[in-house]
Amino acid sequence: MVENEVNDKVQNEVQKEVYNSTEDEMFITFEQEKIAQTGIFIKKKKYATHTIVEDGMDKDKISITGLEIIRSDTPLIFKEGLNKILEMILKNHSDEEINKVSKEYIAKAKKLPVNELSSNIGINGMKKYIDKDGNAKKGTPWHVKGAANYIKLLKTFGIENDYPELEEGIKAKVVYVKQNPYGVDAISYQKWPEEFSKNGITPDYDKMIDKFFIKKVDYLLSPMGKEGLLDRSNNTVGLFFE
Repeated sequence: MVENEVNDKVQNEVQKEVYNSTEDEMFITFEQEKIAQTGIFIKKKKYATHTIVEDGMDKDKISITGLEIIRSDTPLIFKEGLNKILEMILKNHSDEEINKVSKEYIAKAKKLPVNELSSNIGINGMKKYIDKDGNAKKGTPWHVKGAANYIKLLKTFGIENDYPELEEGIKAKVVYVKQNPYGVDAISYQKWPEEFSKNGITPDYDKMIDKFFIKKVDYLLSPMGKEGLLDRSNNTVGLFFE
């Protein structure tokens, strides 16, 4: 006991002299941040947990750190679906249950009007990526390419005065479209022109669902080796710990 007190005194003196400390007692204190019942760890600083204690208080909370699956440009239907699926995974629901709910969201998405299925993105870099003839350059982001396609199609159909212009910095909706006679694969718009649909330009629901929902569900399930879950439902989702 005496020896420990002497050692503590020596350490305190060293701390004061070497590190210019003004503290008389040197202690390291720890505070509890959170206790999680389950967790998904994708990569370093990219994880989600089912938190049951935080700052000493009981919780029932899904905490997300660094996971960029639900971005501001994600269509609302998929934001809701991904939040629900994440919660189900963390609360250890079976593959069959997750599969069922995922398919329910996919079915809902397929019934939406195009404006509710579309992504929402600010259009920036039009002068940088679109040449003087209105063509998108190689490497153009899909939403800027979609703006170039929109402007070109309005001119093709002679309706450029009937619909809002897309200007630099404007917020627009963006959607993939199916193969068509005009060779466009994405369109950015504010109001979907009826003339597009009449001329064989159809939103690609399957591609939007794959990009904004199915691939992100796979991403959430990847730590458990459960990618492709929506194609099978005979296993049980197991987390790293309970």
